[in-house]
Amino acid sequence: EEEGLGVMTYSPIAVGLLLGQPIAGRPVPEEMLQTSKVARVIEAVAQIAKETDKTPAQVAIAWVISHPQVSAAMTGPDSMEQLDENVGGVGWELSSEQRKRLDEVSAWALGEGVRR
Repeated sequence: EEEGLGVMTYSPIAVGLLLGQPIAGRPVPEEMLQTSKVARVIEAVAQIAKETDKTPAQVAIAWVISHPQVSAAMTGPDSMEQLDENVGGVGWELSSEQRKRLDEVSAWALGEGVRR
């Protein structure tokens, strides 16, 4: 952000983990297997999905693209239904309180195991 560069993210639903389960046939990245931490993120996404009447995938996509550093969120739908669901992640915004909750519950990922 300080350099004026954008980031193109991959898999805003974390290979299905933010839906509560990995997508069949795709391996779960080792760094995502910290279940208690991942479970808190999944729970927060699910709660906000209920609050907003959106799906967890839509909340995850809206959350990722709400960050000014993110230029694009690359998704990989396998069907038209998944594409439709992904498209539902744009055109609306999380409240500042909801975004803050998600940022806080996921902040562990920025400090553990990631070198700058």
